[in-house]
Formats: sequence, C-alpha cells, structure tokens
Amino acid sequence: MPVLLIGGRTDMLVPARSVRRGPELLTGASEVRFAEVSGGHLGLMVGPKAAESTWPVIREFLSA
Repeated sequence: MPVLLIGGRTDMLVPARSVRRGPELLTGASEVRFAEVSGGHLGLMVGPKAAESTWPVIREFLSA
C-alpha cells in the first residue's frame, strides 16, 4: 500500500525532520513519499497556505 507522509515546516509537535525518517522505517509499504510543506501541525491541512502547499501534494499522490 502506498503511503504519503507530510511534514509541516513549523510543526512543533511532529517536526518535519522526524516525519522525513518515515520512508526508511515503513519498509513494508509498496511506495513511501515524503513532502515538506508550509504550516504547523494543524496548519498544514487547514492553514491559509494549505490549499497552495499541501492539497496539491495530496491530489498528485491520490491521482498516481
């Protein structure tokens, strides 16, 4: 199963550098992608820049 990991540049709860390690840990996934986007923990999905930074990444992943 493919996995998309998204790290927010200003996320203080789960820093992007921690999320970036996901691909090396999720060895059973058929594909693992990591994207670093604008925003914090919630802002990366619902913040003012989410529609331009996060949503296109998700759209592209789901359409692949």
